[in-house]
Amino acid sequence: MVDWSAKKLVLKKTPQPVITSITPDSGSVKGGLPLIISGENFFHESVIWCDFGPAGSTQARWLSTNKITCLTPSVTFPTDVLVSLRYEGSEKITDVNYPFMYYRDISITSASPMRGFVTGGTIVEISGSGFIGTSTMSCSFGAYQVLARFV
Repeated sequence: MVDWSAKKLVLKKTPQPVITSITPDSGSVKGGLPLIISGENFFHESVIWCDFGPAGSTQARWLSTNKITCLTPSVTFPTDVLVSLRYEGSEKITDVNYPFMYYRDISITSASPMRGFVTGGTIVEISGSGFIGTSTMSCSFGAYQVLARFV
């Protein structure tokens, strides 16, 4: 048999990438939020894309074999999407998709009272729109952050 090819093709067999977590798991409809994707077998040899379902895709930046980052694309309205990965020019490479929730931007219309004791303990009511009641919701007062309650 005669080999007519000028170059030999070398196929490299690699383990399939696996996503184990994404941080954060929610963000503004404006997009542009850095997303950290943790997992295994992220190879630096190819261009990796983060797919956000119908919201679109953004190019990922490789950090290590178990961590990549990408920016969330913008969407026109709040929605839930599934995040997966793919290499340039290929179908998705991860079997498990991770949920990401887009929310409206928060708008604060009032806060009352506007003063409190330096020792803390003053209950402040904040009114506005776009709030999401979660167990990790918090308010910041200068350098101090306290848990908030959605009512």
